[in-house]
Amino acid sequence: QESNASNKIAIGWEDSSNETRLWIEIRFTCCGFNSSAEDPQCVGLIGHTDPCRPKLEEWVDKNYYIILKVAFVLAFLEFVALLLAIFLFCCLAHQKSQKKKALLS
Repeated sequence: QESNASNKIAIGWEDSSNETRLWIEIRFTCCGFNSSAEDPQCVGLIGHTDPCRPKLEEWVDKNYYIILKVAFVLAFLEFVALLLAIFLFCCLAHQKSQKKKALLS
């Protein structure tokens, strides 16, 4: 799980725009992904030389279970909503069939 998350973080960093990278560097007070040498302008702008990778990995590790819990709660709510929709559909279908029987009698 950890190396998979690390790989996804690296891919996300590579795919992100310069504005996104700068936002991350400011937010996490870091420069570059693996080393500050990757972004020398950042060191002068932000004043930190720590790379962003360990800070991003720590943030994902710390928030992983919160994200997972939220996803499971949402999935559960969707499942309950689906069951309620099926129940309502069956009730409506039963009512229609009862009305048809009453009309035919």
